[in-house]
Amino acid sequence: GLALTNDGKILYVANGLSDDITVIETASGRTIKSVPVGMVPYAILIDDE
Repeated sequence: GLALTNDGKILYVANGLSDDITVIETASGRTIKSVPVGMVPYAILIDDE
């Protein structure tokens, strides 16, 4: 799964094969970090509140 922030600056990518979420800065395409989240993540929800 993918989730983009409302301002379009950050993309979150669920990586089911590596059991983590990658955080990407969209302007540069640079990976900011990878966060281990458990088994087979497949969806992401962003709550801007």
